[in-house]
Amino acid sequence: MEQKLVKIGNSAGVLIPKKILKKMGLSVGSIVDIEETENGSVIVRKVDPKTKTQNRAASQEFKKWLDRVMKEDGEVLDDLAVR
Repeated sequence: MEQKLVKIGNSAGVLIPKKILKKMGLSVGSIVDIEETENGSVIVRKVDPKTKTQNRAASQEFKKWLDRVMKEDGEVLDDLAVR
C-alpha cells in the first residue's frame, strides 16, 4: 500500500490507515520500533511496554556483568584483541 510522506514539524511521517492500526493493536500514543533493513526497507513493530521494561532490566544486568568482566579480565581481553 503506497502512502505519501507528510510534513510534521521539521520531520516527515507516514499516515497508517485505521484498518492497520486496529489489526496491530495500535492507537495514538502507542510506541513502535522502527528498523531499517539492509535492503533499505523499513519495518514498524509494536512495542509491548512490559517487554520493553524487561529488556531494559536485562540490558542493565548485562552491563553490570560486562563491567565486572572488564574490571577483572579487561587487560587479558585487550591483549587478545591486539593479537
